[in-house]
Amino acid sequence: MKKILAILLTAVLSFASAGNFVYAEPFCYDEDTLADALHEFGLFQGTGTDSAGNPIYSLEKAPTRQEALVMLVRLLGKEEAAANGTWKHPFTDVDSWADKYVGYAYENGIAKGTTETLFGAKQNISAQQYITFLLRALGYSDASGGDFIYSNACAFSDSVGLTNGVYSLNSSFLRGDIVWLSCSALLQKQKSNGVPLVKQLKNDGAITESQYINGLKMMEIADLKEDFRYITLYQSDGNDVVIDVFDLYSQPGTGEYSGYQQIKGYDYDDVYPIYYKGSKGSYSYTVDHNDNLDEICYWNFNGVTYKNTRRECYGFFSDTLVFQSYYGSLSNEVLSSNWFRAAFGDTYEDWVHYMAFTTGNADRIVERFLDVQSGTYYNEPHGGLSPESYFGLYNAQEAYSEQLINADWISENELRNLSGNSDLCFDSTISSLDNYYNGTGNIVYGFYIQGIASQELMFIYDMPDSFAKSENAEGKYSGINFKRENNEWYFNPADLISVGLLNSDGSFNENFIPQTFMPEKAEKEWESEWITSQQLDSIYGLSSYFAGGEVWIWHDALYGEDGKDVKYVLTGVPKSSLGKDVVHNSKYNGHTIRLKYDGGFDGGLAFNYQDLVDAGIIDD
Repeated sequence: MKKILAILLTAVLSFASAGNFVYAEPFCYDEDTLADALHEFGLFQGTGTDSAGNPIYSLEKAPTRQEALVMLVRLLGKEEAAANGTWKHPFTDVDSWADKYVGYAYENGIAKGTTETLFGAKQNISAQQYITFLLRALGYSDASGGDFIYSNACAFSDSVGLTNGVYSLNSSFLRGDIVWLSCSALLQKQKSNGVPLVKQLKNDGAITESQYINGLKMMEIADLKEDFRYITLYQSDGNDVVIDVFDLYSQPGTGEYSGYQQIKGYDYDDVYPIYYKGSKGSYSYTVDHNDNLDEICYWNFNGVTYKNTRRECYGFFSDTLVFQSYYGSLSNEVLSSNWFRAAFGDTYEDWVHYMAFTTGNADRIVERFLDVQSGTYYNEPHGGLSPESYFGLYNAQEAYSEQLINADWISENELRNLSGNSDLCFDSTISSLDNYYNGTGNIVYGFYIQGIASQELMFIYDMPDSFAKSENAEGKYSGINFKRENNEWYFNPADLISVGLLNSDGSFNENFIPQTFMPEKAEKEWESEWITSQQLDSIYGLSSYFAGGEVWIWHDALYGEDGKDVKYVLTGVPKSSLGKDVVHNSKYNGHTIRLKYDGGFDGGLAFNYQDLVDAGIIDD
C-alpha cells in the first residue's frame, strides 16, 4: 500500500493547491430548498440547467395555467400516464407540449377551462386556481353539493391544513409559490384513504424509497417508520443498496464464526456477510469478504503496469479516502473516483461495495436488527426534529402506539398512553356491580375506568390472589397474559385487542361491553358442589333473598316481561334463620333444591349447583 502511495504522492501534491474541497452548505429552509426536495422526488424539472448541470428553477417567474397544470400532473406521479395516454379535451388554446397533460387533468376531473372551449392556457395562474387544482387532486370536490366552492377555495384549503392562511384571493403567485404549495400538498392526507400524497406516490412506485426518505429530510420532515425501516448504503457508482430491516433474519454462524449469528435477508449477504454476537446494548460484529484478498491486481499509471494484492489495494483506497472526498468532483484527475475506477476497475468497485457494508453501516444494520428483535422500533428524539416535524399519518404518537402494540408486554402506564384513556386502570377493586367472591371479601381483580364512580369493564375471575400479590410472576387468566414484575402490572397488548378491550390500533374500545358473565370460569368453579349467592349473581345475573320460609331467585326487572321481575320461588325452608353449613331441602316446581347458609358476605346463601341446573333455573 505504501508503494502505491509513493507512486502517486507527486500527483497528489500537484493538485492540492487548487483548493477544490467538497462540503455541505448550511441548511436553509426556503423555496430553493423546497425546489431541491421536489427535484429529489423527481417531480420538478425546472426550466433548464446551468453550466454545471444544476437545474434552474426560475422561482421568481409567474407561471401560466398550462405550465402549472404540467407541474401538477408531475406532482401526482402521473407524467408517464399522461404522456402515454390518448387524452382528450375541448380547449383550443393549449400548446402541443402541454396537450396531453391538460387532457389527462381534464378527463380525471382535476382541471376545468375558463370557458367551454378555452383553458386560459397562457394566462398567469392565480393562487386560488392552483389551490383548487390541488384540492381536487387530493380528492375534494367543488361540484354541486361537494366539499367546497371555487370562491372559498382558499378558506377551505386553510381548514384542511394545506395553506394555513398563507394565501388570499389577490395574492401574487410565482413559480416559488407553486413549489411551496406543492410541498405542502405532498404532506396532506388524501380524502379517499387518509394516506399522505407523497406516501401514495411511494406506494405506487412513482418515487423510490431513497427519494422518499431523502426528499422528506430536505424538507425537514421525517417519516419515522420509513426512516427507521430502510438503511440506504451509498455507492459511488450512483446506485444505492437499500436494506429493509423488517426483512432481516439470522442464522447460526459456522467455522471461524461459530458462536456468532449471521444476518441474512439483504442484497450481497453472501458476498459481504455480517456476523454478530451478544444482544441489544452489548454486542460485537464483524464483516467478512468471500473473495480472495490475496488475489493479484494489475493496474497502470503513466504507462507502467504495477501489481498488488487485493488486500493492499483495499488499504490504499481506505488511506486515500480523504483525498477522494476532496477531489471526488473532478472527472479525470488522480485520486478522483473516476480515476480510481479507470485504473483499478472491478477491484475498486468491489472495495466501494465492501465499504458500504463497513465504516459504521454494519453497526447500523446490527443495531436496527436487534431493535426489531427486541420490539423497539423508534428511538427518540429523532434527529433533533420537533414532534411537529414528524410526517403525516405516521406521527410520533402513532409510531409509539405501533411499538407498544407489537411488544410482548406493556405496563399499566403504557396501557393508558396506548389506549388514549388516562383513567383506564387494572387492579383490585370493590365492585358495585355483579361480582365474584373469591375469599377476599367483595374485592375482584380487573380493568376499570377510574372516576367518581368507577366503571367496571372486565373482571379477571380466575386470577388467584397469590398471583396478584406476587412480586415476579407470569400467567394467563381470562384469555390475557399477565406479568407481575417488581409489584408492577404488565399485559400482552395483542390479548387486550383479542378480548375487545382495545381496538386494533390500540385505542380504547368505547363500545366494550363490561364482562361479568364468564362461562369458562363457571365450568372451572362448578366442579365443586355448591354455588354461592355471590357467584350466582356474578355469573348468571341472578339475585337471591331468604325470608319467612321462602327463597327468591330473580333476574333484574330489565329481563322481566312487562316490567315484572322473573322470580323462582323456593319453598320448604325454615321460617327462622338458617344454621351455618346446615343443608336444607327446598322445592321448586317439584324439584328439590338443596341450600345452606354459607356465612359469607351479607348473609349469603349457597345452592347445590346441579339442583339448580336440573330445575332449569340456570344452564349447565
